Amino acid sequence: MLNGDTGLVWVRHHGYQLARVVGTESSNVRVVIEDTQEEVTVKANATIAFSASNLQLEDDLIRLNTLNEAVISHNLETRYLQDIFYTNIGPMVVSINPFKAVPQLYSEEMIDKYAVDEVDDLPPHLFSVANKAYNHLTSLGESQSVIISGESGAGKTEATKIILNFLTSIAGDAGIGTLTGKILAINPILEAFGNAKTVRNENSSRFGKLIKIHYNSSGIISGASVDNYLLEKTRIISQAKGERNYHIFYQLYYGLSRDYKVGLHLDCPLSDFKYLSNGELSAEGMEDVSCFDKMMDAFGHLQVSQFEIKQILAIVSAVLHLGNIRFCGGDMATIENMDVLKIVCNLLQVDIKSMEASLTKKTIQGRGRASVYVKSFTTEQAEENRDSMAKEVYSRLFDYIISLINQKLSGDFTNTFIAVLDIYGFEQFDRNCLEQLCINYANEKLQEQFNHHLFKFEQDEYKREGIPWADVPFIDNIDCVQLIEESVKGILSKINEEVRLPQGSVKGLMFKLAEEHKGNQYFKFNPRFAEEFEIKHYAGPVSYNTTEWLTKNRNTREAGIDATMWSSKLPLITNHLFVPPTNEDVNNSSKSTVLQMFKKDLGLLFSLLKATNRHYVRCLKPNNERSPEKFNRAKILEQLQSNGILATVELRKAGYGHKFPFEDFVERYGVLGFLPPLSGNLNSQTLLPYLEKYEPLANSPWVIGKSKIFLNQKSFQILEENRKVVVSGFVVRLQAHVRQSQSQKKFEEERYIRLRAISVSVFQNHIRKFYAALILAKKRRDAEERKRKEEEERKKREEEERIRREVQERMRREAEARKRAEEEARQKREEEERQKREEEERKRKEEEENLRRQEEERQIKLRREKEEEQIRQEEERQIKLRREKEEEQIRQEEEKRRQQAENRQFEEDRLKREAKRQKNREEMQLEKEIKLQEEKQLEMEILRKTQEIWKKELEIKKEQELLQQKLKSESPRLPKLPQNIPEKVQEKIQEKVPEKVPEKVPEKIQIPVKKAVSRGRVPEHKLFSDFDLGPGGDSALASACDMDDCDLEADLYATLGIPDPSSSPASIPSSPATPDWAQELRAAVLRKVPPVPAPPPPGARKSKAGPPPPALPTMKLPTLPDNLPAPTPTPT
Repeated sequence: MLNGDTGLVWVRHHGYQLARVVGTESSNVRVVIEDTQEEVTVKANATIAFSASNLQLEDDLIRLNTLNEAVISHNLETRYLQDIFYTNIGPMVVSINPFKAVPQLYSEEMIDKYAVDEVDDLPPHLFSVANKAYNHLTSLGESQSVIISGESGAGKTEATKIILNFLTSIAGDAGIGTLTGKILAINPILEAFGNAKTVRNENSSRFGKLIKIHYNSSGIISGASVDNYLLEKTRIISQAKGERNYHIFYQLYYGLSRDYKVGLHLDCPLSDFKYLSNGELSAEGMEDVSCFDKMMDAFGHLQVSQFEIKQILAIVSAVLHLGNIRFCGGDMATIENMDVLKIVCNLLQVDIKSMEASLTKKTIQGRGRASVYVKSFTTEQAEENRDSMAKEVYSRLFDYIISLINQKLSGDFTNTFIAVLDIYGFEQFDRNCLEQLCINYANEKLQEQFNHHLFKFEQDEYKREGIPWADVPFIDNIDCVQLIEESVKGILSKINEEVRLPQGSVKGLMFKLAEEHKGNQYFKFNPRFAEEFEIKHYAGPVSYNTTEWLTKNRNTREAGIDATMWSSKLPLITNHLFVPPTNEDVNNSSKSTVLQMFKKDLGLLFSLLKATNRHYVRCLKPNNERSPEKFNRAKILEQLQSNGILATVELRKAGYGHKFPFEDFVERYGVLGFLPPLSGNLNSQTLLPYLEKYEPLANSPWVIGKSKIFLNQKSFQILEENRKVVVSGFVVRLQAHVRQSQSQKKFEEERYIRLRAISVSVFQNHIRKFYAALILAKKRRDAEERKRKEEEERKKREEEERIRREVQERMRREAEARKRAEEEARQKREEEERQKREEEERKRKEEEENLRRQEEERQIKLRREKEEEQIRQEEERQIKLRREKEEEQIRQEEEKRRQQAENRQFEEDRLKREAKRQKNREEMQLEKEIKLQEEKQLEMEILRKTQEIWKKELEIKKEQELLQQKLKSESPRLPKLPQNIPEKVQEKIQEKVPEKVPEKVPEKIQIPVKKAVSRGRVPEHKLFSDFDLGPGGDSALASACDMDDCDLEADLYATLGIPDPSSSPASIPSSPATPDWAQELRAAVLRKVPPVPAPPPPGARKSKAGPPPPALPTMKLPTLPDNLPAPTPTPT
């Protein structure tokens, strides 16, 4: 459309620009851009007519006479370049990011200016939005919400802080330690842990937050709380080119002192950390040191203890070091740099072995039984598990910080509050993942709620008031919202369904989405890109890549990580981040996906917003370069269309943008003649005649409803202008009367002053003469007095000068002494610092040496383990070969036994005898072990009995000679030694046994007796304590006994007339022909003295410790005669 008068048109060329027509070509038009003098050719229907009224500037866009995209864009651009960054669209405020500090806009004077009951007459400002919310809350008692939206970098976070500053200033006592001071202190903390640099914004919020400020009945702040939504976890482990990780990592590195950094093991280049090396290490406009100081001050304002702060910083440092853990080993992952693992475990206060196992192995629970299997990760799986642990630890730390803030801001929570929503803006990158889908879904829901609240509510109000109205169509994005969130067919439901399938895959997900939504205009799928699809959002189409969606949505991690963190000695971890579950928690636990939890939180958020009175702030980004005073028309036009701002202006322009209750209308416009009788009630019938008679409104649309008067923009402007004229006339007349009154009063005052001046002049002449003489006399006296005082003052000054010089001299000497002391103290401090540095250097070298030595020991240990493994395998192979050889030998022996059948019976008999004897020996050995505890008691009994026998012999000492002769004559002839004793044994016995043998025991049975003693039948040191074999006798006896099996022992039992215990343990009554010494020896043997335990077989390993033998029943000892004399101790 051309303008024939001026030749100027609006042309859409990089946004709408003013251009001059220079020619036409069929359906095209050649124009010259006014700003750049560039000549371009456009379609004729792509131009918009220009008029002089298009250049008018309005605070409210609905007041524009001409309404189109070009005029709105020009209005916003002109105001922006004049440093006017806020514009109204009815009740909504459009805010354009200035990308520079404008302190005068948010000063205390501006807060006082907007802290009034009515702000409609004031210029647009964020303060006006906050003040309206507060006034509605105090007057209506209803909760309010301020919804701040816009794309990333549009200034949503700063707008939130500005609104919070206003709300806390007008409804609380600001200051350190107060509740309002704490509310303002949360922003540095939330920005440090939840904001990061992106390609679009230096300080982008990577989470959504809802800050609720509660008020009591008096309108004073009584408490506050913060809710957070969907922290971007992926950023912790990787960042895109040109972006940074969360601010806290860089603030921690640059803001800490050197000693503190050493304690957290941060004394290394920042680029050494894997989780930071992918992105940028600095951000333009972000001063990490000052931001760290602000964050620490904010913790102080919230009264967080130093111990809690140290734990938080230690966990942040542990997350950084966790990313530096490297793995090797291929299919069986092992940690390559154990020194880094040790640092992580030291910071988290966990066991290093448990941490190593949780990072390199996974636990598998068996089905249908309590079996647990442990399987090693591959190197790739271990890296994924490490990254999953880092994301989980940081996410839980962020949630704890939110809960800590809520704890510090807790107070008397009421049902009335003002909620300020700062949620992530619409995002579109080169590669959009699951996080971008969630962010854009939240923005889609906000836009849908905005459309229904603004358009539907507005038109429903017209119907309630009985006003004729045809609905204005608007762009409704409910179909796009349903595409994403529908319960069964929606994209979120399909992703959750695929996650629950055991064999779920991205390929299966894409197939289901393509089949389900192939006819949906908001969904687009290209088979050439199997893992991508496109959604047509309200802000434009976005292509999503689904490569890792199922893994991110599962929200699972290795169970060993939780078990490891449960064992931490850091109170913050065990009490808040990883709390060990109770039985009730385990029974009630349910695995929800990331999308399920996000959708649930989003539903609660919108339910809360729906229950409040909403106020909207639309933030716009003027350019992508974050440059002040640069207005990109195309960028602004794109946001105006996507945010629904143009549709909002059209609705307000077509409808009745201004509505007044009857009382408010009469109060404001009563000066124009709208004054019905005060005695009657205000209603449509009483006001209608006045409105119809008012000629200025004859050609302007207005309508009266049941309780309100509705005016469009033109009618409102007419009333405002006429009201302004009438009020101005009142003011002029009032000013004339005031000026006349002031002039008359001034004339009377001047006349009185002149008459008074004449009278005073005459009176003063007489007075001056009288006082002249007095003054001269007084001057003379004063001169003399002054001279005297000057002399005194001179003397006083001289004295003071002398005292001053003395004081200066004393001070000089003191200063010199103090300077010397300070110099000595400085030298001492320098010496101490030098010694401290030397000590630190020495410790550092020792630590490096210890680390090097540990690394060498670890390498040696690995080599040793490898060699031992090779040796073990070689031994197993040798054992296997020997076993095969032995099996072959056994087979040959069996074949040989079959061939030698005639000797089998003889061999079996021999083996049975040997087995029987072996069994008897084993039984005796077992009996000895069982009765070991009673050995001492039995030995004492035997000793006492032996001593009694020797005592009895002493009593008959006098008859010894006669008794010996009698014994020699009566003692039977002892049997000879068996003939089958080997000659070597006899020769050895003759050589080793000493010649001196007690006469009490016949020589024939000395060897059998010693044999029985050596076999443990009778304790030698107790029963035969008088036997003296001489030097080497014991060894000779043992040697002799070893050469024979048991024949000598059998001869001994035969000589004594008692059975061999190895064959039959039965007792045999003593023979009357048996001599006394044999009777005693026989009685001792029949008492079954426990045998001495047999020595262990060669090669057997001696047990270090074992359970004590069981308690044994006490054996009943034989009854002794009462008339025995007391035993006499016999030296051993």
